[in-house]
Amino acid sequence: MKTMKSNENNKYLYENIRKLMKSNKKTNKKKRLTRKEREELVKRLYEQGYTYREIAKELRISVRDISRILREVERKDEIDEIKEKLSGLEEEIKEIKENIYDIYDTIDPIIEGINSAVTKHWKCPDCGERGYVGIYVKCGACGSKHWIGWWKK
Repeated sequence: MKTMKSNENNKYLYENIRKLMKSNKKTNKKKRLTRKEREELVKRLYEQGYTYREIAKELRISVRDISRILREVERKDEIDEIKEKLSGLEEEIKEIKENIYDIYDTIDPIIEGINSAVTKHWKCPDCGERGYVGIYVKCGACGSKHWIGWWKK
């Protein structure tokens, strides 16, 4: 881990923290950091390699608060990542739906053609009736048997 005696970038950050923490001369009250400012400082210091204790000492907050802040930052990052993934999945689903509709557009005329060909051109050799076809089928999985086809109304 880095210590407080780090490079130029750390000095700049350290000076900014000091400026934010200095008292306001008009009111003679110390300026409190907003929650967002404090969270951002904790995150930046941690990313630069400071320990929890070093951050706590500089910002005058507890180690437990630092831990909580970093957990919340991690959760926010995870939520953003999940939202990004969901957005990608929504786009993929939209594309799949469009592909399904294209397949339906291709299959529907084929099915209509088959139905038309079977019902118009088939003639029963026994009774001479045209266009009514029934097939007795058996399910390969469960063995149940059923009639399917086109019937007179």
